[in-house]
Amino acid sequence: MMLAVLSFLLLLAFVAAQPSNIDGVTILDPEDFKSGIDSGEYDAIIDVRSQSEWDAGHIEGATLALNLAAYPSDEVETASPTDFAGCETCTIVIYCRSGARASVALQNMMAAGFNGTLYNGQGTNQWEDAGYSLINGDSVVPPCELNEIGQCTATAPSTAPTPEEVKVTVIEPETFKNGIDNGEFDAVIDVRTQDEWDEGHIEGATLALNLALFGTGGTASPADFTGCETCTIVVYCRSGGRALAALDHLIAAGFNGTLYNGQGTSQWTNAGYPLVTTDSMLPPCTNTEIGTCTAAMSMAPTDMPTGITPDDSTMAPTTMTTGDTPEDSASTAIHSWPMPLLVGLLSVFVV
Repeated sequence: MMLAVLSFLLLLAFVAAQPSNIDGVTILDPEDFKSGIDSGEYDAIIDVRSQSEWDAGHIEGATLALNLAAYPSDEVETASPTDFAGCETCTIVIYCRSGARASVALQNMMAAGFNGTLYNGQGTNQWEDAGYSLINGDSVVPPCELNEIGQCTATAPSTAPTPEEVKVTVIEPETFKNGIDNGEFDAVIDVRTQDEWDEGHIEGATLALNLALFGTGGTASPADFTGCETCTIVVYCRSGGRALAALDHLIAAGFNGTLYNGQGTSQWTNAGYPLVTTDSMLPPCTNTEIGTCTAAMSMAPTDMPTGITPDDSTMAPTTMTTGDTPEDSASTAIHSWPMPLLVGLLSVFVV
């Protein structure tokens, strides 16, 4: 009987050992995770693995939140969301070995009132597979813990002004494609790297090279889209993370039209849509000093994943280079682990 139970737990572990889709949480590819670290986008980088896993190597700059996915538990020692008091509204990325425990830990944080910009950095497996190294060093105390009221100091993407006034709608690939087909967007902006663009991009897009890293040098600028400030714009990257950061930069620069996060090429191709290798397009709204928004706005924007996407179909080709984006990666959604004890048991195996 015990063998059967353990076999079942192992099966669950293999099935669930991947990040889950959670509303309000963006899943990052390793490249986007690393880019965010390099540009100071996170107030806290939280490792929710076991002590032995941490000791074997962790991501530089991380804080060990011991077995946070199993919180609360009488069976294993765990950290608590209250260990990060002061960081409730800050930009936080959480990782484990594969992303599954990170998903559960993020749910624990959200249940405790954490409502800033939250990322699932997946795990050390993906990190090392991407060629990045782990280190052996001390656990870092996040700066947002260091005063009573908390202070978020990350440079992006948590600092965009007046988020209540400028809404960003996350749209699914089908909505994105329909918007393009119906001419609902004045600009379709790709914020990835040159190499990513060259490998394939969404037809009709403008390359805004590494726009998510604006301010660090060698990137596109929101000023490249002068004239489009009040227009309908969709931004995408590989998974949605860099798109979010790039949209923050646009909003900070005064863009207040209808804004969409088109997520990324990962979701686009998973939905069966092709990429092309055509030239970057110059959005018509950049062609005059005052800008002219011409997209056919057929539908009003909606909230969160499932918005409507407007796009422009009459763009003149150019070699305009503008922007790179951090994004999210494809994931499956199994996050109905009802018992923290089960999570603790699973963490011993694969997750």
